[in-house]
Amino acid sequence: MPFKQRVLVIANQTVGSAELRSELHERCRKRPTAVMLLLPHRSTAEAEDRLGRALSELREDGVEAAGRLANPDPFLAAHEEWDPARYDEILISTLPTSKSRWLSSDLPRRIERHTGALVKIVSGRPQPVGAAAAESAATRVMVTP
Repeated sequence: MPFKQRVLVIANQTVGSAELRSELHERCRKRPTAVMLLLPHRSTAEAEDRLGRALSELREDGVEAAGRLANPDPFLAAHEEWDPARYDEILISTLPTSKSRWLSSDLPRRIERHTGALVKIVSGRPQPVGAAAAESAATRVMVTP
């Protein structure tokens, strides 16, 4: 049996995106994978709800997933959580290049240099926020470029 791959995922606006779910589902299909999902956001009911929904959806997809709210600064969130004895790589889920502050600030490369970790990127669409989020997510059709 192959060893279990352990992935640290950092996502905020794309935390429940179809693109992230698809990427993680595909990884799990190929080999056993455990995911720690960090949502860099201050602790609010809305952020906790988004994280809870994302974790529930990943588990429904068959992904072994745990998660927590983290430092609102994604670089510091990665710095505080990264441990090469616990994780094999970091996956950053962010908005497409033209809209991503994380990519425009070179976040993936800065995290890669700081941690020495393999850092990969998945681009996703932002998820709706607020009370209508669950209903909207259930009826939305995702089209990937």
